[in-house]
Amino acid sequence: MPLNDLTGKQLKHYGQNELTKERYIVIALQNDTDPDTCSVIPYDRLDSDLRSELVAVVNSDECQRVPEIWKILDTKFFYSYPKQTMLKVLQALRQIQVVDQSQVKIEITPDITMTPKEIVNAINQYEAEKSHKTAQKFHISDDGVKTVVNDEKDKEIESLKSELNGVKDQISLLSSSMSELIAALKTSMPKGE
Repeated sequence: MPLNDLTGKQLKHYGQNELTKERYIVIALQNDTDPDTCSVIPYDRLDSDLRSELVAVVNSDECQRVPEIWKILDTKFFYSYPKQTMLKVLQALRQIQVVDQSQVKIEITPDITMTPKEIVNAINQYEAEKSHKTAQKFHISDDGVKTVVNDEKDKEIESLKSELNGVKDQISLLSSSMSELIAALKTSMPKGE
């Protein structure tokens, strides 16, 4: 079973049942109906033609960029089943199994394996840390009003104010220069004209 692409980069979405050693393509790390289960396709039980087409999609950049591939499989088609998406065909053929997350091990690196639940928890932790870093800060002003403090926005606003003041100064200088020019033109023009 391929675990690396041609460049040697580790491929996602491949796992193995820790008890039975059955190989899987993991299409959902966690199911909505039962968060302790995941959805998998038994790799070795698939027809060879379906498997080769499915593996080509799973190994694609599109699938390798996302943590779960079931949504992508619902947009792709098998050559022998052109009227239904891959996901629907695999469901109709009863090739999608729901298994306990704790039984499935996914190779993250050659020496690190994780269960789908551990991967989901790691993703959730990363997203929480990421959103915490970008979360808005609040400041209570003297009048008791809670205001949002956002350093990047404040810097941007100050920069815009500075630019606006520069534009105002330039307009003022242009206006003065034009007034002086008009006054000079009036004095230099003969009175009869």
